Amino acid sequence: MLIAVLVSFFVLLVYLPGISNSVFGGDSGDIILAAWFGGVAHPPGYPLNTMIGYIFTHLPVGGSVAFRADIMAAFFQALNVGVLFLIVKKLTKNTIISLGASLTIAFNPLFWLYAHTLEVFQLKIFLVLVAQYFLLSWFEVKKKSYIYLSFLFLGISVFHHTISLLVIPAFAYLIFKKDKNIFSNKKVLYKAVSFFLLGATPYIFAINAAMRKTPINWDDPSNLTNLIRLAIRADFGSFTATNFLAGQTLQMRFMQLLTLGGFIKNDFLIIGLLLIVIGFVYLFVHKRIIFWFYSILIFLNGPFFLFYSVFPLTNDFVFGIWERFLLETYVYLAIPLAFGVMGIYEYIKTKSNSKLFPIGTLIAFLFLPLFMFLLNFNKTNLSKFELGDKLGRDIFASATLNSVIFFLNDTMTFNSQYIYYTERDYLDKKVVQIGSLLHPYYRQQIMQAYPELTYNDHFKSDKREDSSTFVADLIDENREKYTFFATGALGENNGSWIPSGLLQKLVSVDDKNVLDPREIFSKYSFVNDDSLGYQHFFGHYIVSLYYDGYVNAGNYLAVNSSRAQSMDSFNKAIELLPNTNKAYIGLANVNIIENKCEDAKKSIETAGKINQNDIPYLGVLMTYERDCNKNNEAAKKIQDLIDSKTNSQKF
Repeated sequence: MLIAVLVSFFVLLVYLPGISNSVFGGDSGDIILAAWFGGVAHPPGYPLNTMIGYIFTHLPVGGSVAFRADIMAAFFQALNVGVLFLIVKKLTKNTIISLGASLTIAFNPLFWLYAHTLEVFQLKIFLVLVAQYFLLSWFEVKKKSYIYLSFLFLGISVFHHTISLLVIPAFAYLIFKKDKNIFSNKKVLYKAVSFFLLGATPYIFAINAAMRKTPINWDDPSNLTNLIRLAIRADFGSFTATNFLAGQTLQMRFMQLLTLGGFIKNDFLIIGLLLIVIGFVYLFVHKRIIFWFYSILIFLNGPFFLFYSVFPLTNDFVFGIWERFLLETYVYLAIPLAFGVMGIYEYIKTKSNSKLFPIGTLIAFLFLPLFMFLLNFNKTNLSKFELGDKLGRDIFASATLNSVIFFLNDTMTFNSQYIYYTERDYLDKKVVQIGSLLHPYYRQQIMQAYPELTYNDHFKSDKREDSSTFVADLIDENREKYTFFATGALGENNGSWIPSGLLQKLVSVDDKNVLDPREIFSKYSFVNDDSLGYQHFFGHYIVSLYYDGYVNAGNYLAVNSSRAQSMDSFNKAIELLPNTNKAYIGLANVNIIENKCEDAKKSIETAGKINQNDIPYLGVLMTYERDCNKNNEAAKKIQDLIDSKTNSQKF
């Protein structure tokens, strides 16, 4: 136990310098704010995470709210390494192997990254590892108190995050193999279930938080109906996300598995992957029950979950979400990794006459985590990461004073909310989450937060309708007094949406005001320079949001205003992401309009090198053939290809 404590402490010291001082991406802004306010995060609410997070976000240390929250991430990831050490030691009875395996996970790039930014998975992994440790302790000595403790932490984990349900089949298998009679022992079962249900007690905090009406109060669980909806994720997450996120083709499902394999190979390196394979073989031959226990855990939490969820792996945002679900699988892979070393050690021990050579093999294993430390230190270091905060500030810089901003995008929403509440420099603006407007509780929150807005009877009602109807209510009732912005165009029913920095601005259809994006761009806190450093999926995704802002401005200006300013916007986009083709396509269109066909040809050729199958690329190529080359036959063939691709995508 002392060694495990020392391992955790050492790892924590390694993690602390790389902690992010900025909000990251995805859900992190919401999780941090819920912790800071002691509120209710997005379903299932994560009350235990919030309770612990409240302590960390109010630590008497310097730095931002995000920095203090991210200390919690480092703390729990370090604890996870220590508990993993105990588990490997219990299974292998070898300290050196346990140290090497646990440190290999500690310095795995994905695991290390999430020691620097807070999510809900750090605590989830800790809870299931502790439950697993007590279960293995019971398996070893069959002491009933261990099974009860295992069920207690399992219950806490399940009520913390519903995906923890996926570990139950493996737990049931191990219990059955050790003592199948336990399932007919009503006294033990009732007691074990009681300990499991104790895991729901943190929801008492969620009820209290809802009654305090904190700014972050998802589902408002101040009554039983809302509490149940929160706990079962009725409106959010694992069992609803695929309705709008996921493609359902078998090809896309198998792509999840191929991508998982690629991630494991890259993050564990070839040597790690080889040790994992050897370890599975060793376990199958020598420890069949442990083999099946971890095979079930890895299969259900890795391939099965990803095959079921079918995240469409098409952009950095989705990859940023997707990779977090690999963390638990990575931790479980430490077990076959350890036994891979054990197998090699025992083989050399039987073949060698020297006692030093087998020991040397174990010591050599410690070079793997050392190599991973050196390889991944810079990749995972978020101490200079500022993009998350800058995104939030620049979204507000994209809107005018006295405005309402509609949000429909996790990173843009939560990062902006984080800046809104922690910096409090943008309180003249009103922040509204479009997706939540369908819920009466959220509309009540909006009315309480912004009493100066006008609300009609439909908005005040208890109806649950499409959110767009309530967006229309707000616009219709307040358009004379407020300017409306959104993270994307919301349709033409209420006017026209024109680019405004990172946002879209609502104007009347006959509004002739000319957009000059340079004024907004000059207000950005974001600057494209060498300080961006190594970019992870969310970091690269945030950069792409700026890229899209420049491209949208360029496209609008090309048609409605200054083509010189349009080209300037496209060139700004190219400076950000030179290997993305939308800006080249925009430049080509402007040059075709200006009858600069040679310049248009160069841009088209560059765009084609990036992606020849892209429909916008084919569109500008068709225009070039028609307007520059006067080749209507070639243009017609390209148009037919575009129509075919469009119909295929619709299908």
